[in-house]
Amino acid sequence: MVGGVVLCGGRSRRMGTDKAVLCLEGKILLEYVLDQVRLGIGQGRLVVVAAAGQPLPPLAGVEVIRDEEAYPGPLAGLWKAFSSWEGPEEWAMVTGCDAPGLVPGLLRYLGSVQQGEVVLPVVGGYEQPLVACYHIPKCLAKLRTMATGNGSLRSFTAKLDRHEVGEEEIRRWDVQLESFWNCHDPLDWEKWRSGKQNPGGVGALALGYPSQS
Repeated sequence: MVGGVVLCGGRSRRMGTDKAVLCLEGKILLEYVLDQVRLGIGQGRLVVVAAAGQPLPPLAGVEVIRDEEAYPGPLAGLWKAFSSWEGPEEWAMVTGCDAPGLVPGLLRYLGSVQQGEVVLPVVGGYEQPLVACYHIPKCLAKLRTMATGNGSLRSFTAKLDRHEVGEEEIRRWDVQLESFWNCHDPLDWEKWRSGKQNPGGVGALALGYPSQS
């Protein structure tokens, strides 16, 4: 069984408002993303890591964990989720709240691979650490030494035994690579809502780091 972690406690500076509560198809964006993650992981534990004091509606079947400090960053969010993990799951799919295009079939596939310490998609030469599946116990020790600093997700995944999943394999489940579209700013958001995103184009990726392989 695979769990799920959705990080939603960022500043949303480029968006200008809290991305988690943007409205999409009658739901807030966080709820929309959680629905896709739930379809991808099945009955596994599902956790949201939110900012201290961040207003959120009731989320059925979801555990909400709060950051202790204001905007400590995604590594601290991962540490918060993994260090308090009480479920039987050893693997967790990790994503952000700003990914409306997540394809449950791809998440299900990534969760089934279970090799190395992280199953890490690479699209157009760019790593996608926020659509990746992490081995919780194996990641905890390395997170412990990094979560209180200013390290990036890239610096963290660089320390892991990575099983990279390439674009050709990803397209078996997500032909248009929509899982990797992130809505960071109002332009991204309007493009997504209007259906004018560039499906399958690397230029559409709003998140990513050059692969280290």
